[in-house]
Amino acid sequence: MKKMDGLRGVPCLVEYWLVEMEPGEVDETVKYRQKITCSLQGTSRTHVHMVLKPRAQPLYQFRSRSEFLTAIRDILKVQKFAVEQRHILHRDCSLNNTMIGDDDGGMLIDWEFAVDIIQGDKYSVGGTISVLVSFQDLYMK
Repeated sequence: MKKMDGLRGVPCLVEYWLVEMEPGEVDETVKYRQKITCSLQGTSRTHVHMVLKPRAQPLYQFRSRSEFLTAIRDILKVQKFAVEQRHILHRDCSLNNTMIGDDDGGMLIDWEFAVDIIQGDKYSVGGTISVLVSFQDLYMK
């Protein structure tokens, strides 16, 4: 997320803390994963609580077509800028990670699966990718 600092449409980190399972024991996925698949090999996630700004609401709570389309446009701009200028691939753009900010602009959250794009347009594997499968249903609202 630090590489995306200052970009409109990406929340700013205010504060964070590690979640502990017991005092002094940080919650990490490697501690309770039953099976490590090929795509997850070498990865481990740490449970972190974050305070972000500005405030936002889920994309599906849009109040008008204009607000919805503006948010989608902004989110696409964030994706384009991230890939072309910062060489970062979000890898988890879904309805759950797209928001409408207090300024009615679109925001893309949850950058924990993001990876650096290296020379030759390659990036490491792992994580999940999903798409807005119900775009038409939302547009008709």
